[in-house]
Amino acid sequence: SQKTSELGLIVNSLAHELNNSLTIIKGNTQMIFEDLKKTLDIDATLKDEIKEIENAVNVCTNFTRNILNYARQYQYNFEQIGITETIKSMIDLTKHEILKSDIKITEKYEKNLSTVKASPQHIKQVFFNIILNSIQSMPGGGILEIEVSNRTNKNGRQFLDVKFTDNGIGMEKDTIKKIFDPFFTTKKNGNGLGLWICSNIIREHKGTLKVESKGKNQGTTATITFPSS
Repeated sequence: SQKTSELGLIVNSLAHELNNSLTIIKGNTQMIFEDLKKTLDIDATLKDEIKEIENAVNVCTNFTRNILNYARQYQYNFEQIGITETIKSMIDLTKHEILKSDIKITEKYEKNLSTVKASPQHIKQVFFNIILNSIQSMPGGGILEIEVSNRTNKNGRQFLDVKFTDNGIGMEKDTIKKIFDPFFTTKKNGNGLGLWICSNIIREHKGTLKVESKGKNQGTTATITFPSS
């Protein structure tokens, strides 16, 4: 299910972050110990205390390893997908919220769009999250424009750009800087993990996720870029 997949991704991401920090702690502890040995007579008590730190780090490292083993069941299954169909399925899924919020959706799909190699369930999760964010940013109704187009950069590489533009409450620059931070939220009942999860998913697809707004009440544009396949 989407919730289970989301939980697996959160667990996986947090375990990686924790593991990286533990590696730094262990490495620095060993360096400090070696430096102290050069300048001080290390007594047995200090040796034992440093050993306790290393043991605690090892326990935590084993714990995160077990978490990562658990999270691997939510690995990405990549296949060729059509972005248009995926977006339309997520619009259908949010149809009730769209109607309830008096929102009009306009769709513009370039002809002969490239396919992308992606994990369908994860990409659906990203599109669902972004569409829902746009709906929630227009409590009094509004317009959500969805545009998908092919693009070739100056080096000849081909990409697929997916753009979601709403005319909702928008964001200040200071807020935009933080939106991909885990647990940062401006919503009363938000958990601050939605866009963080989305950015991790898109990164796994070798793509980019960019969010822009000119300021308060100026709307928001989220652009996802995938390498074409």
